[in-house]
Amino acid sequence: MHSRASIDRLLCEGLPEEAEGALRAHLAGCAECRGYYDQQLRLLRALAGDPELPSAAENRRMARRALAAAGVAGAAEKSSRWARIEDELVWRPLRLAVPAA
Repeated sequence: MHSRASIDRLLCEGLPEEAEGALRAHLAGCAECRGYYDQQLRLLRALAGDPELPSAAENRRMARRALAAAGVAGAAEKSSRWARIEDELVWRPLRLAVPAA
């Protein structure tokens, strides 16, 4: 079993490509780790506002991968910069708009 910290890091920050590949291969064959991964993914998505939509961290990882696949130089820096802008313009106002129960 992989450490839960590796799964958490994958979901929140991402992992280096080779480490992510190894973890995803493990998740395909380990029901216990896959269950933990699925549970944490649903939780992060729910906290972001919709359990059916990708979280901000997932969107950043997808953007980073797409930029790297396209061969864009400095993809990590651009993605990181976009993440800060996205947080300020998109996620912060949404968090403030949620009514208290």
